[in-house]
Amino acid sequence: MYPGTAGATERKLHSYLPAIEKLPNEILCTIFDYVVQWNEFCYTHNLSRPTYPTADPIPPLPALTLSSVCSRWRSISTTFPILWSRLRLVTDFLELEAFGSKYDAYLATISLFLSRSSMSPLVVALMNLSESQALLPFSILLLLEHTRRWKILICDVRVDLIDDGVRDFGALEALELFPYGIHAAEVGFLRRAPRLTELKTMDPFIIPGNRITSLNVADPIWPMNRILELYPHLTTLKLDSHFRNDGTDLQTSYRVKNLVVHLASDEDHIFRSFKFPALDHLHLLTSVSECWNWPGNSLAAFIARSSCKITELKLTSVALSDIDLIDTLHLLPSLVTLEINDVYARPKILPITSNLIEALHSSTQFTFTSSGIPLVPRLRYLFLDSYGADFDDQALVEMIESRWLPHAASCFNSEGVEIDCLRAVEMKFRRREVDITVYGPLVDMERMGLRVTVTGMNGIRI
Repeated sequence: MYPGTAGATERKLHSYLPAIEKLPNEILCTIFDYVVQWNEFCYTHNLSRPTYPTADPIPPLPALTLSSVCSRWRSISTTFPILWSRLRLVTDFLELEAFGSKYDAYLATISLFLSRSSMSPLVVALMNLSESQALLPFSILLLLEHTRRWKILICDVRVDLIDDGVRDFGALEALELFPYGIHAAEVGFLRRAPRLTELKTMDPFIIPGNRITSLNVADPIWPMNRILELYPHLTTLKLDSHFRNDGTDLQTSYRVKNLVVHLASDEDHIFRSFKFPALDHLHLLTSVSECWNWPGNSLAAFIARSSCKITELKLTSVALSDIDLIDTLHLLPSLVTLEINDVYARPKILPITSNLIEALHSSTQFTFTSSGIPLVPRLRYLFLDSYGADFDDQALVEMIESRWLPHAASCFNSEGVEIDCLRAVEMKFRRREVDITVYGPLVDMERMGLRVTVTGMNGIRI
């Protein structure tokens, strides 16, 4: 080899390193943290490695997989306890009969995760596939030795099986109980959970020393008018629209700031029953298979009655016409953030249309109203995920231009109404391609500080 050739070859090989290898450790940690949502343990007697590629891009134990890539990734992952602290255990009656070297290796892997999680708070999900199971396998018993570190618990096993009356749940902040719920005789363990503030359950129940500020009730037996009585400190509330109400009196809370309503019935009971003057965030969602009606009138009455200043509205899979949406937005002059996803809206009545975009133009000539006031003048953040095939791209560009103020936080339009400067816009098309030439002006706005992204079905991103 000629002198100097080795160094040149080494430099050339170094230039071929994957871009991810050039990232600093801090960014890699952030990526790892995003990838490792759960480390899932599910014992099976057949632990041999599959000979076919898995359809799931994320392996069941992503923390262990990342630590096996190379020495650098191993060093990073083993010194990042949070990666090892998210544990989901799935059990059934077969595991109770497990023994031998394979099961010992399975338990050793769980112990490894608990060891590498160090003193990091644990996020634990206990899933039982056998409803009649009255005993716990050794895998769950291992986790029960660390209840003092449980920060979030998703419990799909009987509560009486995990609590012996003395276990410490001092770090527990969030609890999800499905599908078993909890019996009155079992709530005692919550006295040993002084930090518990978030609850998700099938039915509400009385909690000793109630400190719950966030409640998610899926299929309640209790009447709606008991919710605020049972949980007087709520700031976040999620309910289904079929939640029954036995009374006619309005229930008022000056604490609730976040309301999530799952639209799941023909008749609305939520907006007709509550008054939330402090409400700041409203999220409406529905599922594909459910039958429901848009509660336009009761929602309008609720907003007027509450006199609340809603700054964030989020719609997920809600099938409503653009006219109904525009009418609703006229009720929200304080709105700062608007997020709409109509990808799974059923029936195919999609709110993200050219009419909506024109209505969001800062000029009153596009507001579909005779009031002379632009729609949502305080709007700063707009996130749209559209399943529609027909759309006016130029109208979107013009609307963004009308609300983009590169040198001011706000300005007054010709009608004397103050319009805030847009800060961020994201537009995703699921059934349309993006014409780069039409969206060219947005590139210049991005250079001047606007965070803007337009993505088409072909993957082209502006």
